[in-house]
Amino acid sequence: MRNIKNILYLLHFLWSGGFNLVSRILPSYFATIASASQIGVIYSIYAASKFLAMPCGWASDKIGKTKALFLVFFILPLVVISFTFSKSIFFFALMFFIIGILGNFYYSSINALITIFFKRKTESLFKLESVYQLGVVFGPIVGGFLTLRYGIETAFYTWTGLGILGLILSSFLLRKENTTQQKIKKPSLKQLFSQLGEKKFDFIIFLIVGSFLTGLFQSMIELSIPLFATKIGFDISEVGLIIGIGSLISIFGLLFLGKKLERMNKIYSLILTTFLVGISIFFTVFVHNLIGIALLLGVFTIGRAGGLNITRSFVSKNLGENIRATGMSISDTSQYTGRIIGPLLTGILIDKINIEVSFIFISVVAAMGIILLIIYGKKKTINSQLR
Repeated sequence: MRNIKNILYLLHFLWSGGFNLVSRILPSYFATIASASQIGVIYSIYAASKFLAMPCGWASDKIGKTKALFLVFFILPLVVISFTFSKSIFFFALMFFIIGILGNFYYSSINALITIFFKRKTESLFKLESVYQLGVVFGPIVGGFLTLRYGIETAFYTWTGLGILGLILSSFLLRKENTTQQKIKKPSLKQLFSQLGEKKFDFIIFLIVGSFLTGLFQSMIELSIPLFATKIGFDISEVGLIIGIGSLISIFGLLFLGKKLERMNKIYSLILTTFLVGISIFFTVFVHNLIGIALLLGVFTIGRAGGLNITRSFVSKNLGENIRATGMSISDTSQYTGRIIGPLLTGILIDKINIEVSFIFISVVAAMGIILLIIYGKKKTINSQLR
C-alpha cells in the first residue's frame, strides 16, 4: 500500500515538470514581442480560473479524489498539444485558463489525498512540495534548452508525453484505491461551514498570509525574475538554469523544514517562512550574478512554498476527510486571488518604474504580513491565558 501512496509523489513530479517546462520560460520567450503587462495577462487569466476552484474541489469530493486525478491526466495531453496551434498571447492565455481549470481538480485532490494517506501532514505536504520543486528544476532547464534549440513546440510535445505517463500511473492509483476512501461519507455543506466557523479567525489569518500573500509573491516573482535576468544579460536557457538551481536549493530546505515544523506552532512557522520571503527578495535587488540570484530564489521558494503548505496543513487538521478537497480549494482560491493581482501589478511597476521596485514591494508586504501574524499570535496567547 505504501508504494501505491507514493504514486502521488510521482504524479506531482510529472504535473510540475510538464507545467514548468513552459510556464516559467514564457516571459523570456515573449520578451522581445510583448510588454510586461501583456505577458502578465497570461498569468492573470490562468489565475482567474482559480475562482472556480471551490466548485471543482467540491466536485472532486463528490466523485472521488483518485477518480478526479485520473480524469485530469486523461484530458491534460489533449489540451497541451493544442498549444501548438497558435503562438498568439490571446491563444496562450485561453489555453492556460483551461489548464487552470484542470489544476483546480488536480491540486485539491492531490493535497487532500496526501493528508489522508499520511499521518504526518505538514511533513508530507512539504515532501510533496519538494517533489514539485524537483519538477521546477527539470522543467525550466529542459524547457529553456528545447525552446532555444528546437522551438517551443518541442516543449509542448514533451509536456504531452509527461501527461500520458501521468495517465498511466493514475490508473494504477484508481484501480487500487485505498479502501478507507470507500468509507468516507459524502461532502456536506453544513459540516463545511460548521468546521470553518469553529476557528474562523484562524482560517482568515492563514488564508491571508499563507495563501493570498504567497500567491501574490509567487506570481510577481514568476514574471519579475525572468525579466530581471533577461534585462541584465542572461539568455532564455540561463533563465531556466537560474530557476532550476533555485528550485534545487529549495528541495533540501523544504525537506529539512518539513520535519522541524511538523510540531511547531503554525503561527510561528508562518512568521518564519514569511521572513524568508521578504529577506531573500530584498537582497535580490543588489545581486547580478547567476548563482547569487538562484540562491536567493531558492530561499524565497522555501519561504513561499513553506507558508502555503503550512496553511494546507492547518486546513487538513481542521476539516474532515470528506470535505478536505473543498478545503484545499478554498486555500487555492485565496492563493490565486493574489496570483491574479500579482502579474498585473508587476507589469505596471516594471513598465512605469523598474523591475527592482517589484522586489522592494514584495519585501515591504512580507514585513506587513509578519506584523499581522505577531499581533494575532499575541492576541491568541492573551486569550488562552484568560480562559
